[in-house]
Amino acid sequence: MNKIIAVTIGDIKGIGIQNLIRLWKDNKIEKFIFFTNKNILINYFNQKNINININIVEEKNLGNRNIDYKKYINIYNFKAKNNDENTYKSLILSYKYTKKNYFMGIVTLPLNKA
Repeated sequence: MNKIIAVTIGDIKGIGIQNLIRLWKDNKIEKFIFFTNKNILINYFNQKNINININIVEEKNLGNRNIDYKKYINIYNFKAKNNDENTYKSLILSYKYTKKNYFMGIVTLPLNKA
């Protein structure tokens, strides 16, 4: 079984992303693929003045064990028109690839307080 975790975007306006980044920078979480639309994530990083290198991981490379998890936030990019669609597709796609055994499990960042 693969030792990589799929991480869903949750609510981009929430605190989940900041917590994930802090844990990653502190080396408390390492091997994960973040499921989100690249442009939405980059816009978030720009708004919060976060400077982190990202690496796009394509479907054919999801099982690749040679991905650099320490230098980059690795994301599985997909098309999304808005934040709600991004959250929904993140859940659907992370589940799909976890069922195919690309990941050992899923961590879902907080979705919405409402």
